[in-house]
Amino acid sequence: EFASDYKFAKIFWQQAIKTVSPNSINRYAYMPWGYYGSQCAVENYFFWSIENSKIFPSTTKECLSSKQLYINDKEIIEIAGRYLPVFDYDMPLTEEWRQILPFKVKLEISDYLIILKKISDQADTEGLIKNDIRRIGLIYNKISALLLDFSEDKKQIISKWAGGNKLLSTNGKFENANELKWIKIDGFASSLDKLKVIQLPENCETQSTAFSELLSLLQVQIIDNFIPTF
Repeated sequence: EFASDYKFAKIFWQQAIKTVSPNSINRYAYMPWGYYGSQCAVENYFFWSIENSKIFPSTTKECLSSKQLYINDKEIIEIAGRYLPVFDYDMPLTEEWRQILPFKVKLEISDYLIILKKISDQADTEGLIKNDIRRIGLIYNKISALLLDFSEDKKQIISKWAGGNKLLSTNGKFENANELKWIKIDGFASSLDKLKVIQLPENCETQSTAFSELLSLLQVQIIDNFIPTF
């Protein structure tokens, strides 16, 4: 009755994971059938349930199945925040539980883009949360690091997304990605009411070639030289 209640599930799994070893639970039970003591092996309901039942607490304050949740690794929590469903458990999972629970164990490019979109949407309705500025930086860094292994098809996913979504600008607002500029000229001063400049959080690793490629894929115009006209 309470298994799918978020508050109950959070308390239950906090205790269950600390006190129960999944290796101590029999994988199969024996079901009697027919005559003469016949029986057959059936999978223990516990194992079916942890894969299919919506009984795990999520950081989105609901109960979901393990297959719908991301594992509660520190990096995933820092990046996903409240925007993606992460298993809401306060300690790192033991290897026993990691092996038995089919949580998603890594974020994909689509996940990073979903988070950026949700941050933008949230800022429009509730204002920008300070932690989200750092989260944006983490996402830029992560995608940049992955670009070397991306196929052209995956890179096009980023470009297509940028054509219809917004990124944080230096004016504190989210502007269309393809209207933003990244100014790389030292000492260059611009009037922010004339130029829309992308906000790059302090934790961004902007020196890599991959970072420049990421901004290009995000359709941000890179300004790295200036020719004055008189």
